[in-house]
Amino acid sequence: MPITAESLLRRIQASRTHLESDYYEGMDPRYAHQFPFFNFMTIESMLLDPRVVFGLWLIKGPIQTYTKFFSQEDADNPAINESIVSQNLVFSYKVTCENSEVEEYILKQLRRFWETGLSKALSALEWGYSGSQVMYKQDSKGQIHFDNLFKYKPTKIRPVSRQGGITGLFLRDRNQYIPIPKAFWHVHGREHNHFTGRSRLKGPHVPWHELWSIGGARDIRRLWYYKNSYDSGTLRYPEGSQTDEVGNIRLNSEVAAEIITNKLTGGFLVLTNKKDSGGKDYAWSYEPPSANITPQGLMEYPKDLKTEILEGMGIPPEVIESQGSSGFGSATGRKVPYMAFIASLTPLVTNVIGDFDTQILSNLVQLAFRRTVDYTIEPIVPVANVGDELTEFDNADPGNTQMAS
Repeated sequence: MPITAESLLRRIQASRTHLESDYYEGMDPRYAHQFPFFNFMTIESMLLDPRVVFGLWLIKGPIQTYTKFFSQEDADNPAINESIVSQNLVFSYKVTCENSEVEEYILKQLRRFWETGLSKALSALEWGYSGSQVMYKQDSKGQIHFDNLFKYKPTKIRPVSRQGGITGLFLRDRNQYIPIPKAFWHVHGREHNHFTGRSRLKGPHVPWHELWSIGGARDIRRLWYYKNSYDSGTLRYPEGSQTDEVGNIRLNSEVAAEIITNKLTGGFLVLTNKKDSGGKDYAWSYEPPSANITPQGLMEYPKDLKTEILEGMGIPPEVIESQGSSGFGSATGRKVPYMAFIASLTPLVTNVIGDFDTQILSNLVQLAFRRTVDYTIEPIVPVANVGDELTEFDNADPGNTQMAS
């Protein structure tokens, strides 16, 4: 019986059983005061912090940039291997299939997904999961191709599962079920929860809260500069009152307060030359303002919390911070933290490729070629020419994950 889009959808829709509810993690009451409440509203607030957004793109950027897909023929080409090494394409994958037409079709789908859909799928980093509707397009030959993702707001969707596997997503506000392969569900931190994962922002939440909360580091810094960074000078006045030019009697204290309030930077004062009762000092005298010394640690406190935010997201500070003026982050020669960070991104790359393969790509291949086709998507271990010898570029190996349909 030929495989059609309608038969695939009927098969998937028939497998729907139940909705997966949001998970809840308890808190040890002995330490609960150190861990503020974390929910979707917190995530939305954290995404307003440029430091958090910067950290997310430090993770997503290398995944987007250093991942490339090659055919089996290209993967065996020494020139391509040298290019992978020279360009530091640490997440390089090859598609292997006995049918070259199928191989080329798979490469097109993977490259299109990486170009248009990856950034939306990787929103799972901040939310724990991402759910999207898959957009397809048809070419002149009648073949269906992946086109794009239409991402839904995480608070509006829930995963639908059967026997421990994702079968689609449910739109809460529309009361609508969208099955795979029309739906795409990607999870970050699936070792914590297979369906809803865990947000990458939960790690940096504690230092972020300490930085931004009421009475936190930013409030402390702002309050000190507002209240204590400098005084406005001192104006001494004699007791009593005086009569102005129109005959109004005004207390000297009121006149002094008005003078000191209206004095701006670069302003001037005009005071009487009259002496006090002793005849030694002026009756009116002014002492200019003086700057207060910034308390030790005031500026370092917010900086330390910003460093902790990156660490909580799994980003070593050495990746972006430089010592002195010798360079920027890992450019100063500290490659070990940088390579450790890049290596930590391997599961993210593997998982997003795996989800795309099982939920979209395998179904597309069946639909396009009307049969099940065996293929693999596996990492390339580049081999570079060194003299007359061939040496493996082990640093670029992102793992040994293999996916098959």
